[in-house]
Amino acid sequence: MQNKERGAARFMYPRRCARTLLASTISHFALMKRIAFIKTTLLCLIPLWGVASCSSSGSAMDPASLEGAGAVAATAALPKGPPPATIPWLTSLKEAKSQALKENKPILVTLHTSWCGYCRKMEAEVFPDEKVRQAAQLFVPLRLDGEKEGRELARRLQVTGFPATWVLTPDAYPALSIPGYVPSETLTQGMFEGLTRYQKGLDLEKKHRANPDDLDTLIELTKLWSDRGTLERAEKLRLALDKADPGDEKGWLPGIYTQLGIAYVQKEQYDRAIPLLKRSAKESVSTQDIVSSHFNLAVCYALRREFKEAIPLVERVVALPDLTPDHRDRAEKLLTGIRQEMAGGKQ
Repeated sequence: MQNKERGAARFMYPRRCARTLLASTISHFALMKRIAFIKTTLLCLIPLWGVASCSSSGSAMDPASLEGAGAVAATAALPKGPPPATIPWLTSLKEAKSQALKENKPILVTLHTSWCGYCRKMEAEVFPDEKVRQAAQLFVPLRLDGEKEGRELARRLQVTGFPATWVLTPDAYPALSIPGYVPSETLTQGMFEGLTRYQKGLDLEKKHRANPDDLDTLIELTKLWSDRGTLERAEKLRLALDKADPGDEKGWLPGIYTQLGIAYVQKEQYDRAIPLLKRSAKESVSTQDIVSSHFNLAVCYALRREFKEAIPLVERVVALPDLTPDHRDRAEKLLTGIRQEMAGGKQ
């Protein structure tokens, strides 16, 4: 299946679990063609999801995990009466941000191209749907060509396939990704979930301002901004967590450090990622945290061609007695690839 035009999509949601954390690096490695063995090996790590568009930053949801209460609340907030005959798309990100800040609404942006058949299919069949037009009233709608005026936004969102639909905060940070072509019902569910996530962020920031030392709020906010790829904000919150709970009594450290480390890896900031992943690997106790931190740290070293640093990390994962067969197979394949690369004298 071609990357530029793909079939019907399901949402993907990056959970803090080993399987997804391993998978979250796939699109990045595919770009690192200079390390051929990593690219070949990591193809084996892709979960059995159907994906219409490959985008790695911002949350994406599986319909089964949609928060029903949030969707109900969003539905209740819909304006009464019939929606406009067409969605009033803006064509300028600057204008959309200004309007979103003024109206306190998230942005719904669709990125398309002139050659994309599925983009035209969405525009002809999905966006005109009455339920989609009704839900769009809760957003500032924005339509951009991902290769022209929307090129910089597509680059920042790490979009590698079209169409790509995103829910953004008013300052254009990603809240939720809806990759590829999706039917109207799936799109509407995603829009409601994006609205719920946007509101959750507002509520968490409000709670944090009211009580800056509350650990639970700090943890949730750090996860939120790491997930959205807003690393400057996430890093400040992580430092606040270190100060508020230096002994990690809440047990937050491995998950938060791994999640933030992966966010840096996705932006190719390996020097920032490695210290976080090393700290997570050191503090990890559960199998899930050990697999996540060690594997991602190993991959980070491998991307820098520091294979001797990577091997012991993967070996520890392979040696875990309660490792699932699937994870063991993935780790063994990566370990084999690293050793083959070293034996070939390419380091």
